[in-house]
Amino acid sequence: MCGSCLRDNALAAALIRQGRDVLIVPAYTPLRTDEAPAPGPAEPRVVFGALNVFLQHSFGLFRATPAGIDRLFDSPALLRGISRFSSWTRPESVGRLALTVLSGEEGGARKEVVKLARWIAEMRPDIVNLPNAMFCGLAGEIRRHADAPVLCTLSGEDSFLEGLPEPYRAQCLDILRERGRDCHGFIATSRYYAARMAEFLLVPAERIHVAPLGINLEGHGRRGARRREPFTILCMARVCPQKGLRELAEAFILLKRTPEGRDARLIAAGYLDPKEKPYLRSVQKRIAEAGAADSFEYAGEVDRATKIALLQGASALCVPSPYPEAKGLYVIEALANGVPVVAPRRGALTELVEESGGGLLVDPAHETQALAEAFVKMIRSPEEADALGERGQAWAHSTRGAERMAEATYAIYEQYVGKSGQFVAPI
Repeated sequence: MCGSCLRDNALAAALIRQGRDVLIVPAYTPLRTDEAPAPGPAEPRVVFGALNVFLQHSFGLFRATPAGIDRLFDSPALLRGISRFSSWTRPESVGRLALTVLSGEEGGARKEVVKLARWIAEMRPDIVNLPNAMFCGLAGEIRRHADAPVLCTLSGEDSFLEGLPEPYRAQCLDILRERGRDCHGFIATSRYYAARMAEFLLVPAERIHVAPLGINLEGHGRRGARRREPFTILCMARVCPQKGLRELAEAFILLKRTPEGRDARLIAAGYLDPKEKPYLRSVQKRIAEAGAADSFEYAGEVDRATKIALLQGASALCVPSPYPEAKGLYVIEALANGVPVVAPRRGALTELVEESGGGLLVDPAHETQALAEAFVKMIRSPEEADALGERGQAWAHSTRGAERMAEATYAIYEQYVGKSGQFVAPI
């Protein structure tokens, strides 16, 4: 599943439950969510579809194709089918395509940008909320066609840009900073990321608002006592270097060498991109070499019911992302089920654990050893671990439901409605 898709879908559904007139329209690719999709257009569609953008970016011929052909390429079923091949694209190609998207109407996908802006104008929206900053290139054209303010959610774009090869990284960042001026404001899901992106995008802090991340709490809750034996660590995230499974595996190996941790288990669950299969195999090989192969399981990409069941069967959750997290959705999901969290003191994870009191933060400078020691502490002091989970659960259910997220987001929208004709870019 996609964390940003889960957040956006939960937000739209909660706003609709609160009586707001909201339309969620997937951009670029279909939503990847384990929940029922929030209501969208009467005719299911993907706007600014990835295949049309790629073809128009790559081949001039597709910049003049008729609307019927474009609609075919925007088919959600077709886009889902080809999405598994996207990871094979070379970094240089990704960099060039990112430049095209950020360039908006001045790039190779101008036809798609104009088509999207005109379609949005027909909807006569009071406000438009772009899904992430990589779509800032659309904001100017949307404002020219639709008399509505444009906001943009911030959801981890810095890590994507930092991973691009040069010169594309620098070029994309320059264009993003320029095109960000076309957005009336931005919405971050954590205080950490609001501050991070104000510096990264050179945007005044007052233009970046915080609407704390929330989840659909239905089904999340403690069933019986927290698992103590065997001590089971759950890593619930996409399987890739950016989520730190290898670092967790090293900490797990250290834990297995202690008297307290010899029976411990590690379960990983989450989407595995085909290009990351060698990464997973390397983690499995390392654990096997340490004699702990029988104590590790990769559960695959799981549905909502299985995800909740795994959480409720875990002793602790740990996703030691080496890159500072912008969101940390999995932390809220774990705490909602009374599962304490162990995390490096880094990014939004620090904010979530400190606010909730539902876990242990470790020193990133000595992360592997510190993670192992935190697990040992939980095993030695099960009552204290239970107390962490109980505090975290109370916090998650009282402050991090989708309804609270929707209320905070709508309050931000209200600040901008009616101001579309008065906006002056402050940078």
